[in-house]
Amino acid sequence: MRRFLVFFCAGMLLLAGLWYADTHLVPAPMLASTSTPLPTRTLEPTPTVAVGSGPRVVVVSLDGAQADRVRGYLADGTMPALAGLAGRGATAQYALSVDPPLTAPAHASLATGAYPAATGVVADRYHRPGDALAAATDALAGVPMGAEPVWRTAMREARRTAAICWPGVSLEAPATMADYTVATGTVDAPSAQHEVKLAEAQPWAGAPHSFSPLREGTLTIRKNQVPLATLYVLAVDSTDNGQADYDTFILSRTRAVDSQSARLHPGETAPLVIDDLLLSGAYFTLSEAGPDTVRIFQSRVCYNRAQPNELVREINRRFGFYPAGGDLDALRQHWITPEQYLQAVEVQSQWISAVTRFVLQTYKPELLFACQPAAEALQHAFLLVDPQQPGYSAELAAQYDRYVRKGYALADAAVADLAGALSLEQAALVVVSGHGVAPASGQVHLNSILGAYGFLSYGAGDGLPVDAAQSKALAFASGAAAHIAINLQGREPNGIVAPADYPALQDAIVAALSKVKDAGGRPVFSRVLRHADLEALGLSSDMAGDIFVQAAPGYVLSDDRGYPGILGPAPYPGEQGLAADLPEMHGIFLAAGRGIRAGVQVGPVHVVDLAPTLDHMLGLKPPAPRAGRVLEEVLLP
Repeated sequence: MRRFLVFFCAGMLLLAGLWYADTHLVPAPMLASTSTPLPTRTLEPTPTVAVGSGPRVVVVSLDGAQADRVRGYLADGTMPALAGLAGRGATAQYALSVDPPLTAPAHASLATGAYPAATGVVADRYHRPGDALAAATDALAGVPMGAEPVWRTAMREARRTAAICWPGVSLEAPATMADYTVATGTVDAPSAQHEVKLAEAQPWAGAPHSFSPLREGTLTIRKNQVPLATLYVLAVDSTDNGQADYDTFILSRTRAVDSQSARLHPGETAPLVIDDLLLSGAYFTLSEAGPDTVRIFQSRVCYNRAQPNELVREINRRFGFYPAGGDLDALRQHWITPEQYLQAVEVQSQWISAVTRFVLQTYKPELLFACQPAAEALQHAFLLVDPQQPGYSAELAAQYDRYVRKGYALADAAVADLAGALSLEQAALVVVSGHGVAPASGQVHLNSILGAYGFLSYGAGDGLPVDAAQSKALAFASGAAAHIAINLQGREPNGIVAPADYPALQDAIVAALSKVKDAGGRPVFSRVLRHADLEALGLSSDMAGDIFVQAAPGYVLSDDRGYPGILGPAPYPGEQGLAADLPEMHGIFLAAGRGIRAGVQVGPVHVVDLAPTLDHMLGLKPPAPRAGRVLEEVLLP
C-alpha cells in the first residue's frame, strides 16, 4: 500500500507539472520562480464550438465614459473615430445604468441583460453572507453571475466568442468565461517606491563604458512582506564632463547588461520581466538619481491569465506581461507624476487594444466583448471641475482637463483600432459604457459612524482588525455606494445579533446615518435603505447588504477603519456609484455596421437592453427572459 501511494503521488506531481507547463509557460529558457503558485485551474471544460465564421458583433465598453462629456468631445474633434461611427450608425441620448452604477455591477448587467438582483454582483466590493465578518469580495477580479452572459448563450449554440479584459470575467469563475478569454492581469506584488543605496560595483557582463566608476545597488520586490525578487541596479556616467554625473541606470536580475535588462534615465519608465516562469513583470520609473542614492518607482507586478492554453502562450510571446495601468495610490503619494500616471494608462490601453485586435483577427469569434479603462482611470484621478473640490484652482483644473480629455482620446483610439480590424458591411460594432464619473469633494467614513454608535469594535494589532465577537455591523464601500453587513446569528460565523433584534438594529443604524449632515446642514446621503426596500432598485440580491447607502452628489464613501472623524476630503477628484438617474452617471450607447440603422439618434436606453438586442441580432435563444428590451429602433428591419 505504501509503494502504491508513493507511485500515485509521484504520478500526480508529474501530471500537475505537465499541465502547468502547457498552460502558463512561454517557449523560452526557464528560471526558478520565487512567486506564489498560480490559483488552481478549474477542471470544468468550456463548451465545444464550431469553426469561427468571423466577427458578427463586437462590443467595446469605454468604462466611465459619461454621455454629456462624450457629446462634447464628438463635437470638438477629441473623439473622431466615435464621431465617424455616430454619423453612419445609431446613437442613444444616454444609457441609464443600474444601481449602484459601478464598474462590476454595470458590466455584469451589460453582459447578461439582468439587474444586480439577478446577477448577484451588487458592488465592486461587498461582503458575502456566511463569510467572516471582515471578509470582502472583489467583484472586479471575477465572481459567478446569477444570470447567463450573452456570450455563454452563444456558446451553447456553437458560436465562437471572446471576452477581453471584461470586468468580472475570471478563469476562477468558469461560467463567466468565453471560448477565448483574457482576464484582467493578475497582480503578483504591489507597487513600491525603492530607495537604492549605491556602492562600488562588482563586475557586470556587458557593462557599458562609464566616465565615472560604475556603482551598483539592489532593490527587493516584496509580496506580503515576503521577498519575491531581487534586482541589481547599475549606475553609469555617460557624459565626459569631468564630474560624477550618473545619468543611466540599468536594472537586471543577473548582473548582466543584455536584452533582458531595463535601461532608465531620469524621469523615464521601462518594463522588466520579473519571473520567467509566470512571465510576470513591472514597469520601473527613475524618480531621483544621485551618486550615492537613487529612487526608483516599481509598478504592480502583473502576469497574464487567459484561456485556452494556446492563447496565453501567444499573448505572452507577442505582447508580454499585462501592464498595471494607472496607480492612484502612487500618484497620491507623489511616487509618480501626473504625466507618468497618464503614460501608464496609455501603455495599458494600447496593450488591451493590441490583444483585442489579435484575438479578433486570429480566432475570428462571432461575438467579442472588450473593455477599455482609460476614460475611467483618468477621470478618477483628474476630474477637477468644481471649486468645492480639494486643491481646486482654475490653472490646475485646466491642466487636469487635458488629462481627462486624453483619457477619452485613448478610448477613441481603441475604437478606431477595432473599427479598422472590421468590415462594417459584415459586422456590427457596438460602443457602450456602463456608467459615468462625477466630481467628488468630500468623503464620508461609514465605519467611523458605526464605531461612534457602538456598532463596531476593533481588536489589537496592525490595521485595526475587526473584533467580530463585539461588533454588530461593518460597512463595505465602493465609490459613492456601500453595503452594511449586520453580524447576524445563524448567518455569519460567530454572529452576535439575534434574529429578534435584527429589525431594531437596522432601524438604529438607519437613524444614525440619517443624522449625518455636512457643515451647511445638508444630508451627505441620498439613500439609506433597508434590505427589504431594495427591490425597487433591482438590488434585492442575497449578496446585498442589510443596509444600502448611496452618497449625495459631491461625496464618496469610505470603509476605512480608525479614521479620526466622520467627514473628510475626497481622496480623488472623480468617483462612480451615485444614484443612477443622475446625469453624471449616464453612460453611452452607439452602434454602427451590419444590421444597424444609419444616422439615427434615439432616446435613452438602459444597460440591460444590450444583451437582448445582441440575442436578436445573432438569433440567440437565452435560457430565461432577459430584463431588458430589444432596441428595435436602432436595428434595420
